[in-house]
Amino acid sequence: MASQECECKEFCFFFERHAGKFGPVEPILKANLCGRGGEECARHVVFALAGPRAVPSELYPNDIAGAMRVVERHRAEAGTMRQAC
Repeated sequence: MASQECECKEFCFFFERHAGKFGPVEPILKANLCGRGGEECARHVVFALAGPRAVPSELYPNDIAGAMRVVERHRAEAGTMRQAC
C-alpha cells in the first residue's frame, strides 16, 4: 500500500516545535503518524471531527483520549452556540 501524506501537514507543526525531542525515533514516528494519511494521529482526529482551528498546539499525536476530549468539548460548545441563535 502506498503511503499518503496527512492532509494536516500544511498547518501541523508539532514535529517542528518539538524537533529533536524524540531522538532517533523521530523520523519513524513522523513516517508512521504523518505518512499514513494521519489515521493514527490524535491531532488528525481533532482536525477531521472538529476542524483545524480546534487542534490544540499542545496535543501530542499519540493522545487519542485527549483528542476525544477536545472533540467532545468542541461539540458541546457548538451545540451551545446553536441553541443561543
